[in-house]
Amino acid sequence: MDRAISTQESLNEEEDLILAPENFSMVEPGVYRSAFPRVKNQAFLIRLGIKTIIPLVPEDYPAAMKEFCARNGILLVSTCGVDGNKWPFKEIDADVLSKALHYVMHQSPSLGRGTDDNCVADAGGAAAVAAVAYTYRPCLFHCNKGKHRTGSLAGSLRRLRGWGLSAVVQEYHSFAAPKARLEDQRFIEAFDPESFKRMLVEAGDRTPEEMAEHSRQRKSLKYQESGANQGNDNDGNDMGENGGRENSSMEGFGS
Repeated sequence: MDRAISTQESLNEEEDLILAPENFSMVEPGVYRSAFPRVKNQAFLIRLGIKTIIPLVPEDYPAAMKEFCARNGILLVSTCGVDGNKWPFKEIDADVLSKALHYVMHQSPSLGRGTDDNCVADAGGAAAVAAVAYTYRPCLFHCNKGKHRTGSLAGSLRRLRGWGLSAVVQEYHSFAAPKARLEDQRFIEAFDPESFKRMLVEAGDRTPEEMAEHSRQRKSLKYQESGANQGNDNDGNDMGENGGRENSSMEGFGS
């Protein structure tokens, strides 16, 4: 009888365990990274006060986790899924990962922009970051294993915060080893903090989704203008060589 009671108490204790997702870690106050969270991690996420989950995987989210997010008022961002860097077949979409980082960095306009206008924490970094009114924090971003795509986003945030590249790569390896990818490290190295800061200033009060669409339209316009200018140059060359005949290559422009 005592053994049966002991077994039941043990089962109850297991049900009450607060389990963090695999590869879980705090990146900075209000920002967390991990592998794919499971049902068994839900109590931990609630205890952590997670407000936003940013999956970096293109696959559809499990129904149980969708229901969990809806039930607890957690924003599930479904537009930041990317393929991992698996050269030469697949690579991370830099624009999508930039949008994910925008979710992490977006500040609430109604609450002021705090002390983080330059996106670089000072010597008392944790206190400075904690004082800013971010829109989507506390947030969790993750991929499947919490290593490669997650490490690429975390590395970009570290560089935004002014970390040296060697320190960023060392942290990446601490999560990704023994399967670190050179392509991820190159992606982190190629990240331009100054360009991202300018994007945040330009974004203003736009949401990450609105800013992503704005950037897409702007790139499309630049592409069209570039093609038109190239076409005009070709027309000019053809006029000199062919007596003003129309350049046939322009017929399919924009198709």
